[in-house]
Amino acid sequence: MDYQGVERWVRVNALDSDLINEDIRAAVAGGIDGIRLPKTETAAEIQAVAKKIEAAEKEFGKKVGSTMMMAAIESPLGIMNAYEIATADKSRMMVSH
Repeated sequence: MDYQGVERWVRVNALDSDLINEDIRAAVAGGIDGIRLPKTETAAEIQAVAKKIEAAEKEFGKKVGSTMMMAAIESPLGIMNAYEIATADKSRMMVSH
């Protein structure tokens, strides 16, 4: 489908969900521009998701690093760790102010 230059982002299930791996695989296979990770609280979560995205990019023949990531910060812990979250993977993170 031709989205005429509009970015395509997918909100996946949370990292503690047993659905996240398949969410990421399906999204990357479909050629999305980025993944939105909900309820992000730590830099370790960003790093874990980045590894999953990279594995999916390799699996589906996508350029490694081509899938961006956006962290939704929705808790006090996420707010406390916001800087670490935002800088956990500078090559993939989509930072908005």
